[in-house]
Amino acid sequence: MKLKTEALRKLKDPALSPDERARRRLQLSKKFEDAGDFESAREALGDLWRGVGARPQLEGLKDEQTIGEVLLRVGALTGWIGSSQQIEEAQAQAKDLLSESTGVFERLGMSNHAAEAQTELAYCYWREGAFDEARVILRAVLSRLGEDEKDRRAVAVLRLAIVETSTPGAIAPPRNSPLAETTSTQIEDPKSTTIAAVPYLWKAARQLTMRSAPTSLGLS
Repeated sequence: MKLKTEALRKLKDPALSPDERARRRLQLSKKFEDAGDFESAREALGDLWRGVGARPQLEGLKDEQTIGEVLLRVGALTGWIGSSQQIEEAQAQAKDLLSESTGVFERLGMSNHAAEAQTELAYCYWREGAFDEARVILRAVLSRLGEDEKDRRAVAVLRLAIVETSTPGAIAPPRNSPLAETTSTQIEDPKSTTIAAVPYLWKAARQLTMRSAPTSLGLS
């Protein structure tokens, strides 16, 4: 709590430009989001956050990458909070924000950042039960991400595995996978599926990549 309070205090430094302050807020928010602490992630965004599904505060921001990152974080949080609180239309609103973020990054030629936004977008489709759409997006993400993007690939692989094991007639995950005890018809939205949140997820994703049916996971 003390570290959180100190980090939030530093964000109020009057010497920071709007873009610098926004970037620091985004970095702090992402740390909380990775830990599954979505309320603190929302709080860290400060006035950038205007509520679930609402467009973020972008006035005063000049850097396009920063704008794309704000849209990404607000979209992702809208999806997570909307799911946990069962807020109607939250996933549709999150998808709009994440699609806009993807567009910003694509215009900037930042394909890896666009892939991250699309990974979040796919998860919104999964929450809505649109498994085919989620699968198509995640396979496209994996086809574009280079092998050096290990964390982003691991998150995408894990989420694709969740999509596949949620689909009727899904493949069975490896017996020693953390997903092995879930059913093929319903998987609860995990508190977090990011690498920083739970270190074993990278190992789980690697297992799923190597041992699950490659065609089903879109990795062949």
